[in-house]
Amino acid sequence: MKKVLFINHSRNVAGAETIMLQIINNVFVGGNEKKAFIVEPTGKESSLFKKKLYDLGITQCFSLPYKCWGGSFLRSIIVLFFNLYAVLTLVYRVKKERIDIIYSNTSINCIGIMVAILTRKPHIWHFHETIYGYGWTKYLNILYLIFLRYKKNTVIFISESQKIGWQTKLPKSFSNSKIIYNTIKEINITDNPSHGDVVFGYLGSILKEKNIVLLVNAFHELRYTHSNIKLIIGGTGTDEYKLKELIKRYSLESSIKMIGYVSDVSPFYENIDVFVLPSLIESWGLVALEAMSAGKAVIMTNNSGLHEILGNEECIFFDPMSKQELLDAMKMLMDEKYRKALAIRGYRKVSQYNFNVEFDKSFKILFN
Repeated sequence: MKKVLFINHSRNVAGAETIMLQIINNVFVGGNEKKAFIVEPTGKESSLFKKKLYDLGITQCFSLPYKCWGGSFLRSIIVLFFNLYAVLTLVYRVKKERIDIIYSNTSINCIGIMVAILTRKPHIWHFHETIYGYGWTKYLNILYLIFLRYKKNTVIFISESQKIGWQTKLPKSFSNSKIIYNTIKEINITDNPSHGDVVFGYLGSILKEKNIVLLVNAFHELRYTHSNIKLIIGGTGTDEYKLKELIKRYSLESSIKMIGYVSDVSPFYENIDVFVLPSLIESWGLVALEAMSAGKAVIMTNNSGLHEILGNEECIFFDPMSKQELLDAMKMLMDEKYRKALAIRGYRKVSQYNFNVEFDKSFKILFN
């Protein structure tokens, strides 16, 4: 097993961080802990990511002052200069610890590729985002074109549609790339509790691009004809305050519950009947697969890589720009018989794929 420097892009535990933790846990924990070196950006608040590492028995995690690029080309150039201290520190660390491979999570995490170029080490760049729909990407083409020329760089995509999107914007930049579907958390739930209401749920980052405002608006309208509904929203993010204000404006405090960061997803899935993923765009849609593996009916954006493996028989896809389409889907799933039938078909479909086995196998090959 080679020595790997893992470079995280934040101190939280959202989708990309969870995947990196799973790589570390599945590949390095159990005899190879000393071959995984992890770095995260400094911050004022305590690190949820580092806490998760300690739970795994990994203590080789240190913090450095660096940021991810994005927002504008000018900001990204400033970030590159800001990161120089961290880059030089990691160059020294790579040589001292005789690191073999550098792994970076997320496409906006630029520090790893810089260290790899300076040390001539292989670099694995795990892209979790789609190039469409995010304003920062159109400013960064020139920077990507520079860094993606590095011959020892391997880009990991999480779906075919995501890869096609990047290749369309940056042609001839991904000569060395792989598609590895993300793992699915093991969801341990008992039979659905008898709560009388139909409970919708969302789990993930609370950001503008996740389009949760549309879900709240559709839920509010559905309440006019169906009083026996609830909504549980799990996660944190920059749009939390805006969302709370919207819920208050609609007087939905008793019907919508925001539960914040969710460390154990099993109770969340256990207490919902329908999972809704209304994102404007999703490279993959891991939480939707988790919901299906937990036996839940799913409504999700049609701008998702999951179209590669799922059809309308397994979940309801809708246009994330259309409140009416989402509302119609929610109304359809008020029917218990249809809801359970959709959940069963989704569960069976997901069960056909060995996501976790293939994921572990692929990364063990990369790190051996």
